[in-house]
Order: sequence, then C-alpha cells, then structure tokens
Amino acid sequence: MLAAWSAISCGARSDIDYGRGASSPSADAALEKDVRAAEAGDIDVREGGGSDASRLDARGVDACEGALCEARDACVNGACCSGGLQSCAGSCVNLTADPSNCGTCGTVCPTRAACQAGECLCPPGTHACADACVDDDSVDHCGASCTSCPTPPNSAGAACDGTSCSFSCISGLTPCGAACANVQTDPMSCGACGHDCLGGACIAGVCQPVVLTTGQPDLLFLAVNATDLYWTTDPGAVVTMPIAGGTPRILVSSSWSLEGIAIDSTTIYYSTYGGGSIMTLPLGGGVPSTFASGLERPIGVAVDALNLYYADFESGFIFEIPITGGSATPIVPEDTGTAGVAVRSNTLYWASPPGVLDEMPVTGGTTSTLGADQVHAFGIAVDHTTVYWTTLYGGNVLSMPMGGGTVTTLVNGLSAYSSGIAVDDKSIYWCATSSNEVGSIMRLAK
Repeated sequence: MLAAWSAISCGARSDIDYGRGASSPSADAALEKDVRAAEAGDIDVREGGGSDASRLDARGVDACEGALCEARDACVNGACCSGGLQSCAGSCVNLTADPSNCGTCGTVCPTRAACQAGECLCPPGTHACADACVDDDSVDHCGASCTSCPTPPNSAGAACDGTSCSFSCISGLTPCGAACANVQTDPMSCGACGHDCLGGACIAGVCQPVVLTTGQPDLLFLAVNATDLYWTTDPGAVVTMPIAGGTPRILVSSSWSLEGIAIDSTTIYYSTYGGGSIMTLPLGGGVPSTFASGLERPIGVAVDALNLYYADFESGFIFEIPITGGSATPIVPEDTGTAGVAVRSNTLYWASPPGVLDEMPVTGGTTSTLGADQVHAFGIAVDHTTVYWTTLYGGNVLSMPMGGGTVTTLVNGLSAYSSGIAVDDKSIYWCATSSNEVGSIMRLAK
C-alpha cells in the first residue's frame, strides 16, 4: 500500500526540477514521513484531521494553499475551517447558528426557526410542528400535540388558546363536549350538558317521564336495586322487571293486598295489609316465608343492615324488628295514617296522607318535621341529598332538600294516583295508576 500511496501522492516523479517551484528534498522527505505515518495509522489523513497531514490533498500537495491549519481547525476544499467553524458536506459551517446544520451536520431547523447555541428555536408566539414553526393559536396545529381543532356541525368556528381547542356554537346552541346542543330540546343534554333524560323527552330544558311498563293491576309500593325493579299490587302480587326493560314477572301471588316492599342484597320483604304479616322471598323468587305475624295493618316497609321498619296504618306507629327476627318494638309514637317509610344513614323518614313528612334517628330521639301541608303524601324515598315523595291523589311527585327546604314539583297530575316511589343514583321511579285502575311504572331522570 505504501508504494501505491507514494505513487499517487507524490506523482512517482524522479526528475524533479527544484528551480521550477517543485518540492525541495526536505519537503519530500517530510511528505514521505507523513505518508508512512498514515500507512501505520499514526496520523489521520481524512478531511479535517487534526495533524499536519490534514492539509494534504489526494496528490500530496498542500491543499490549504501553504497554510498550516491549527490542530482544532479543519481543511475543507483548500481552506482552513477556523474560528469555531466545522466541516459539513464540504463546507465550513457554524453549528451553533446555521439553521441547515444546527448542533450537528445536516440538522435542518423548521421553517421560521432560528439556530441559537446549536438549538433550533421557534420565534415567540409560535411552536414547532413537523418541519415548520406555526402560530400558537393555529386551529390546524393547536398546542404541543399540533392538534387539528374540530369544527362540529352547527358551530360558529374553532379556536385555539395555545394549548387546547375550543369552539363556539351558533345562536341558541351550547357547546357540549365535542358537539353543539340545544339544551332546551336535546334529551342527551337536557337543561345542561350531559344531562341524559334516559329515554324521556326534553321539553323546555326539563326531562319528561317515560313509561317503563303499563297494563298492571292497581300498583302500591316500589323498590329498586342496581338492576331490577320490584313492586306490589292489589290483587296481591310481588312483581319484578329489569330496569333496562323487559316483561314483568310475578314472583308470588296472594289473596291479600300486598303493600309495602323493601329489598336488601338477597331478600324481598313485603307486607300483607289484611293478613297482618311481613313476609320474605328470595330476590329471584321462590317460596315465601313469614318474617313477622300477628300485626295490625302493616303498610310501608324499609330495611337497613340491622332492622326492618314498618308503618302500621291502623295505629300510626312505626315499629322496628331485628333483621335476624324477633318482636316488633314501637319506635315512633302515633302519627295518624303513616304510609311510606324509608331509611338512610341511620335516619328514618316517613310520610302520612294528612300531609306531614317527618324524620328521626333510627336509635330514637326527637322527631323533626321536614314538611307540612303535603296533603295525601304517601310513598317516600331518600338519596344522599334529597327527599322524594308522592301524593296518593292527584298523581304528583315532589322533592325537597334533605333536612327541609323549598318543595319542588317534579311531576304534576300525570295520573289519577301515585303511590310507591324509589330512587337510584340516576332516576326516580314511581307507581302511577289511572282512574280505571290501570297501573304503570314510571321513570324520571334526576
């Protein structure tokens, strides 16, 4: 290889005329020394190398016009890259400021960006998206994710605040999620974005009731769990159906009018008004068992983890029976005509047709009146914030804040009679019976 290198580098000439500008013997000797060093790998003869050999071109002549490049400089196309410049693709460039070679050779900054200290930087008010710097409020490249902002139907246009997309809607519509909604009529956003009427219509921003089933006999009381509804009828039956809809199924029939009903995780509890008893039944149906007998006129029923509570329509007393069985103990003194009973968070609630709603701790104590003059109050239910009740005559469903407050009429005169009522986290359910004693199970989204 040395011979080949020498032949190429030095031109293999033996008749050198020193008087015509050729290399001197000492220069030739230095050149041969460098070539031998390159052969041995002691010096770097590549373009931009750090020794004296970096100034040699392929012919072995001084490529940098006789100038000896500094150790930190590169020789590029016959010139030394000095002053901090670096060799990139045959050119001397400033890697700290060249937008085509920013930081490293070949790193091209996005359009509109500058190279500062070897880093591509977009101008203030812009950010990098792909190969360009775009305005921060660009609806086509919004935020660090460079999102294209959507424009939903009936919108007045999209906007970007520099971090996230938004849009405005035409007059009369409200931005709801990724759509423009009419909160006065949209059953999926009724009165407010995301307020689902659960199958009911939306009129003037208020969800309307929906019939879950109809054609039932005279309906009395109602209970609900996460998946199913349970109710009692006259003539006597305990009936169930899925909340999601389906065919009602009779779990048990009786010659007595079956009144109050309550459920826990495994059991249905129901009262026989004329039979003077509380009965139990597995949730899925089966053979009824007597829980308590020899009672007067048991009507409304409620249960918690420890006790069953029932209202006696004859005496007006509310009684307590341990859930494990035992004797009935009166815990609420006479309250004429008590009907519906509910229990939540160690508090007992009850309604009486003369028009009074009361509450009391289950452990006993002072009775507090939540509302008076609620004529024909019958069924009662409670969630974590609100008390709900029905009026037996007139078909009304009403509510007030737990602890008392302003009464709100939720349903007015939809049927001749409204009796049992139950609630879950999304809906209010109640028994509605027409004047010709055709019963319907109704639902209203909260």
